[in-house]
Amino acid sequence: MATNYTENPIVDPDKMSYVKSTDIAATWAGVPTEEIVIDYVNKLIGLYVGSSTSPSNLTNDGATIKAVYSKLKDIWKDDVDLIKFPFPMGPITDEQFEMINGWNWDRGQAVSPTRTSGTDGIEADTIELLRTGGWQVVNVGGTTTEEWAGVISLGSLAATDQVYYQQADDETTDNTTNFILKGKVNQAVQIFDVAPSPDLSLKTYFKMFVREWKKTYGVAAFTDIGVTVATFQAYRFPLTNAADLNITHAEEVINNTAAFITAITGTGTVQTYTTGTTAHGLVADDVVTITGSTTAGYNGASLVVTGAPTTTSFTVAGSESGATSTAAVQLDLYGAMNITYSRDSGDARVTLSDIKGVWGTGTAYIIGDVVQDTNTPARWFIVTAAGTSTGDATDLAGGSDGNVSYSSYTFEREINTDNWYAFNVAIDADTGTANANDGDATTFYTYEFVQAQLRKATDIDTAAPGVVIGKTADKLLTFVGPTLLTSTGVYIDSFASGDTNSIQFTDYSGTVREFNFVALFTINFGDNLKQDPYSKYYVFFTASGGANENYGEINAILVDHVDPSPGDMTGLVNPTNTPNERNFVAHQFDYDTNVQRGGGTGGTDAPVTVIGIGLEKSQWVRATGTIKRDKTSSVTLTSALERNYSQGTTFP
Repeated sequence: MATNYTENPIVDPDKMSYVKSTDIAATWAGVPTEEIVIDYVNKLIGLYVGSSTSPSNLTNDGATIKAVYSKLKDIWKDDVDLIKFPFPMGPITDEQFEMINGWNWDRGQAVSPTRTSGTDGIEADTIELLRTGGWQVVNVGGTTTEEWAGVISLGSLAATDQVYYQQADDETTDNTTNFILKGKVNQAVQIFDVAPSPDLSLKTYFKMFVREWKKTYGVAAFTDIGVTVATFQAYRFPLTNAADLNITHAEEVINNTAAFITAITGTGTVQTYTTGTTAHGLVADDVVTITGSTTAGYNGASLVVTGAPTTTSFTVAGSESGATSTAAVQLDLYGAMNITYSRDSGDARVTLSDIKGVWGTGTAYIIGDVVQDTNTPARWFIVTAAGTSTGDATDLAGGSDGNVSYSSYTFEREINTDNWYAFNVAIDADTGTANANDGDATTFYTYEFVQAQLRKATDIDTAAPGVVIGKTADKLLTFVGPTLLTSTGVYIDSFASGDTNSIQFTDYSGTVREFNFVALFTINFGDNLKQDPYSKYYVFFTASGGANENYGEINAILVDHVDPSPGDMTGLVNPTNTPNERNFVAHQFDYDTNVQRGGGTGGTDAPVTVIGIGLEKSQWVRATGTIKRDKTSSVTLTSALERNYSQGTTFP
């Protein structure tokens, strides 16, 4: 029998048999061979899944509620004992029924002795075996005591995918429940219970999730299918996933999971770590931290993966020898990354609806409202003391408009000069290590980190004392082709500079914001320039609009870059005067807004002349090229060997 729903419930009532009972618990204990147990004393009906050798036709896939209703009609018509009792069910549609006359389904999972059945480790009670429909329970007095909705998923899911759901919009606790079977869903969920007190909230909120590692995440809710108040019927939700090619590492490598490494050996020069049958995703030159080994020498921080790792093993340089087992491994760059959700002065979440846009006079503002002033540049402020606004929007920076108090909103971000936008979630991609992209994560590492956070049943919000449970939090990032798109209100701080134009940020209003295009211009150095500890390079505009501003003229202009520290495109080939420090240098050029060549030149290709000159090893050399609106523009400086330079008294 399968542990997943195979979409093969019993639909033919003739494939079910029944046994009458005066004590369903006793009948259950006797391991019935029949699919249906009818306790006419306690007015309970149960479904029983037999073992793989049992003659029972009922499997983990259960039976449709229509088939059970039909079988009960067959039974009642001919059974001389049961016909003495009122019929248990009333039909409304094929997928909507009532339990009437004091009857109900057996809830054996919640009582003693437990009355569940199933195979392959599945233990389901009757209500978890009823498929493709919903029902309400009406007592003999005509009062509705329970309502159940049938939840059916539409779309492709693997047999191992675990779908789960929540029925309360509370992000501070793990309030999720797994569906009994994996894969596609067809199971009833209770949406109303009269005891201990009538709870109507379950009718208005329902959300189901599928979040499997290395797969795209799926979510569906009442709102997605136009349901505002649910009733006892079947509901079909689109829910699917697919392989996520943007995730390559094992989740254990991101989360620093204990005992992910199952075996360790050392030769005295090389240490080998094995991860059992799970692919780790590490590649050569990844920087990792190993912890948890009982042999201390096998632990360490900033260890560099060497060679060519296999799928389930990797090596680092090290002096330890012998064998041991179990440890944890984490890529260093994940250790300091985090997610922060905006909160007001009372520690309540700042939601998208709290961000009101441009400040208005005569408006009643409450604590946590976020507004924009009308200064130049326009900045964002959060209300710290409620009231009705007066004065004008230029007063916000002073902390008050007369009636309402404000403070600077720390979740505003500048995208291009003097353009400030409001967000309510910040992902910090600063990895805390200089071993990758100057400490800032690329889009792919950022995405992996976030996706791992969204599978956690714990708090992922670094803003204390606020709590956001990861597995029910809204998605934050999506890849659209090679571009990383943030969800509404989400910003990424400290992203790798090379990804400036690979990220689209969606502000609070749902408007996509992008940085001006930053071209990447690479200068490759030949051997003589690389070997000369004093060699330098310069990048000039070849064609400028001003007088005498082209290369070769007295006012020639050095090209500006917008690297982390903006400046001119010039410098030492070997910054510490150590030969062969680097093979190339890559500078960022503000393609859209650079107007060094005069008005109207922003957003156009820039012809350049690149100069290289050294002392001891390299002669003067010139190369021409063009900085285009791409990340691949480049030139190569290949200098002739210097044979005639004479060192002076002062050198260099």
